[in-house]
Amino acid sequence: MLGSAVVLLGLSALSARWQCSQMRQISSAMMTQGNLRGIGRALNEYRSDHGQATDVLDRLVALNIIRPRNLFSMGDVNIPTFDPPGGYYSSFVYDKCPAHLSGNSRVVVAYELECWTLMKTGLFAEYGRCVLFADGRVEVLSEDAFAAAMRLDAKVRSGEFPTATMPVTTGPSD
Repeated sequence: MLGSAVVLLGLSALSARWQCSQMRQISSAMMTQGNLRGIGRALNEYRSDHGQATDVLDRLVALNIIRPRNLFSMGDVNIPTFDPPGGYYSSFVYDKCPAHLSGNSRVVVAYELECWTLMKTGLFAEYGRCVLFADGRVEVLSEDAFAAAMRLDAKVRSGEFPTATMPVTTGPSD
């Protein structure tokens, strides 16, 4: 009787620990997506004030449009505790969006350096990348969907693909 109670308590503790871990990961994913949305808003603000896109995200920090902490993915373990010389560290890759593609749903503006964000796919969880599109949308994409989005982005930027703004489907088609 005592042995089964100890086993039940042990399983209960493991379950609680697992749930806390899941909640931390969900919170990190939401914060990362929020940071990318903030970068998107800051880029739009900069473009409306200056008539063009910024070349580097550091300029947004220097102008106090965003804070340095907005440049981080919450899953990134490489975040420095100081401001490095020569610019701010960022967990995101930024690719300046040409003015004629601003607002295009197929153009990738910024994304996580690595797959740090946990995403749920059916019964399973896997890591994906948070991606900011030129239309302001932020999605967490699997590596395959991310690669497809980057290929489509390259085609749009090169002029090989129509630039009309329309929804993009990165997952499997129905």
